Order: sequence, then C-alpha cells, then structure tokens
Amino acid sequence: MMMKINIAKRFGYVPILIEKNVGILSGFKKLAEAMPEGPILLLENDLELVESPETTFNLLKNSIKFLLKYDLIQVRLRSKLKPGEPFVALKKYKKYWSDNYF
Repeated sequence: MMMKINIAKRFGYVPILIEKNVGILSGFKKLAEAMPEGPILLLENDLELVESPETTFNLLKNSIKFLLKYDLIQVRLRSKLKPGEPFVALKKYKKYWSDNYF
C-alpha cells in the first residue's frame, strides 16, 4: 500500500485513505465526498502491482495525457497477462475490455 501512496504523492495527489474495509459502495461514497476536481487517480488495493515502479509511473503519466488530450472520462489499467490471483472473472474481463486505446 505504501508504494501506491508514494505514486499518488508523486503525481501531486493527496491520498484519501480509508483504514478499514467499508465495502466498495461505502468506499466510493467516501471518496466522492472528498473528491477534488479531476483528473482523479483511483488506486484499488485488492491486487498488488505487477509492473516495476518506473513502468507504473509511465503508464499513469500517459493515462493522464490521454485523459486530457482526448477528453476521456476514464482510463483503466489492469494486466490481462498477470491479472492477479485469484481473479475468477478473467474470461468476463477479457470479453468487455480490450487492448485498444479507444
């Protein structure tokens, strides 16, 4: 988790930390109440990072560029090759998300 906090700070974000698991709906509600103007960097903590800090930084930097340049509403980053274990919804995930940028 500390790595994700450092990543957020490196991009100039103030982390909104929730100490105990309040469930996804309550967690998003708490985040929405404290949400600054975008772009917003949402880092979930249920799967560990599989890329190096440098690769992660570059992916996030390029994601922010895409958000701003193409007026996108979201960029999702998740490895299809190493989605984390257990990830029982891989077949469904691949059905809905592709490697395409647009």
